[in-house]
Amino acid sequence: MKKIEKNAISGVLSRVAVAFFAIVSILTSCKEDEEKPVLQASISTVEAVLPEGGTVAVDIESNNPWTINADKVWVHFDKASGGAGTTKVNVTVDANDKFESRTAKITIVSGQLTQELSVMQGDLKKFITLNKTEFKSDGASQFRGELVVASNVEYAFNKAQFPAWLDITETNVKGTFNVVISPNDEVPVERSFDVVVSDAQGFSNTFKAIQGPRGAFIDMKPADAEIEFAGSAAAGTMSREITILSSGELEYSVQAWGLPQGALAITLNATKGADGVYTNKIKFVGKPHISSDMAQWRIQFLIKGLDGENDPWANLVVMQYPQELPWEMNFTHQGGTTIYPIDLTGWEGVEFSTMVSEGAAEWLSFGKNAQTGKYEITALPNAGVVRNGTVTFSVAQGDSFYNEYSVTVTQSEAN
Repeated sequence: MKKIEKNAISGVLSRVAVAFFAIVSILTSCKEDEEKPVLQASISTVEAVLPEGGTVAVDIESNNPWTINADKVWVHFDKASGGAGTTKVNVTVDANDKFESRTAKITIVSGQLTQELSVMQGDLKKFITLNKTEFKSDGASQFRGELVVASNVEYAFNKAQFPAWLDITETNVKGTFNVVISPNDEVPVERSFDVVVSDAQGFSNTFKAIQGPRGAFIDMKPADAEIEFAGSAAAGTMSREITILSSGELEYSVQAWGLPQGALAITLNATKGADGVYTNKIKFVGKPHISSDMAQWRIQFLIKGLDGENDPWANLVVMQYPQELPWEMNFTHQGGTTIYPIDLTGWEGVEFSTMVSEGAAEWLSFGKNAQTGKYEITALPNAGVVRNGTVTFSVAQGDSFYNEYSVTVTQSEAN
């Protein structure tokens, strides 16, 4: 009986212990389920936000109160806190006015739990836009065009490199400029320049300024419009070279007064440069002057192939002064035979004819010495009386020139 009771008590105690531990286990499990905190955001990164900013929605799940904040002032929330459950929070990012990307950190705190989200926003893109990519003049007149610049940066033009024919001026309207291209008075070809509009860091845009070609032209220095030569070779060098610039090959015509056209030698050598301009080297060579009058040539230069009324031309005049005769015009002698040389050096190519005054032909003559090749006036011995005679000789050069010179000889009584 006692053994049975003992076993019964032991079984009851065992069952009670099992039930106790089961209850404790259940209670512990429920307590753990009730107290485990939860904090979860629907995204971990707010990325690819445009430079102009925007709003992104974030769902926050928690079983406890929570708060949200950011480490940058350009990130904002429509709710700064919330409670248990799932809450939608709008995250707003301000526009980025910097030319570099930026980041921020969002922190959500609930009790001992923390979750961080990163924000990445793109940089502001620079821009310089122009209303035109090309401004072109016709080359003949001044050109003025309107340039409109739209930009989000401070900019400047590369004016230090501008050619002399280009300028840009401001107007009263911000971002609007005048592009001024001067007439082309230099080269017969088109020329251009790239205008750069840039900020201090080198971000830029460009447009092209084009100056049309210069029209046909002949450029001669005013000082070269008149050339003077002395009458004789002895008086100075009868040679002069000038330079004329032109837009095409030159041709010329000559008009002569006082001397034949051929008495002035003209040579023209032209070279064409890479810019299309012809450099014309023109040389004038005169001959000793056999005229007692001023000789003159007018040379007119034209561009080959042009015959319009307004086409360019240039005139210059070559003048050659009368030659000072290299002999005396009057001779006086006494007695025997006398020879007076007449120096005609440099008068090659001319024809001479002579005439002796009436009554003097028997003792006075003019001619060329066969032995020396020089011209001479010869006076025979005096017959004992004073007498005068005149030798007149004519100088001719083809059909274009004729002149006469007279030399008087006075012969006194012989001793």
